[in-house]
Amino acid sequence: MRLSDVAQAIQGRLEGPDLEVSRLAPPETARPGELVAVREPKFLPQALQSGAALVLPDGLPLPEARSAVRVASLGAAWPRLLALFEPAEPWAGPGVHPTALVEAGVALDAVKDLLGHASISTTQIYLHATAGRLAEAARKLPRLP
Repeated sequence: MRLSDVAQAIQGRLEGPDLEVSRLAPPETARPGELVAVREPKFLPQALQSGAALVLPDGLPLPEARSAVRVASLGAAWPRLLALFEPAEPWAGPGVHPTALVEAGVALDAVKDLLGHASISTTQIYLHATAGRLAEAARKLPRLP
């Protein structure tokens, strides 16, 4: 897939050469021909060293002659980016309510990113005191003699 296709799909803009990329990769194992999403500045040096193309939020610096797709919010672009490179999980299809993800133990910040929410406060509406969560909390409480 070309970076211009990625940029169009995730509502970003291409900077640098329009390279072919084969998959998403973490910065520590990425290679040329792959794509790294860099959320925080602390991961940028390792991502740059990998030679992979990058997806960056606006504001992170990029050396000239590097290929990147810029997005306003990586959190908002992440679900679309995953959909391009990762097959959908059968449990995450249409009709799966975000509360089911929280109930299954998925961290709230991960649910936030999956839903493309800009703020964790938006995602908090899916926190409910369900029977399963209450039972888990009760199991963690120390037993009185």
